[in-house]
Amino acid sequence: MAKLTLRTIEAAELPPKGEERMLWDDELPGFGLRLFSSGKKVFIVRYRGGGRSGTRRRLKLGTYG
Repeated sequence: MAKLTLRTIEAAELPPKGEERMLWDDELPGFGLRLFSSGKKVFIVRYRGGGRSGTRRRLKLGTYG
């Protein structure tokens, strides 16, 4: 994927019914967009709690639109 811009977010294809899809920004590690088949788009951040050996977690920043 490339940098998440207004143009790339609007052009993103929605996943099939009952599934979800992630788009990750290449320039900002851990920043992405979660796409739902309903059309909902949510900005997220992926991080590790507790250092390198910690559990991967996702934090919802907010919805798009």
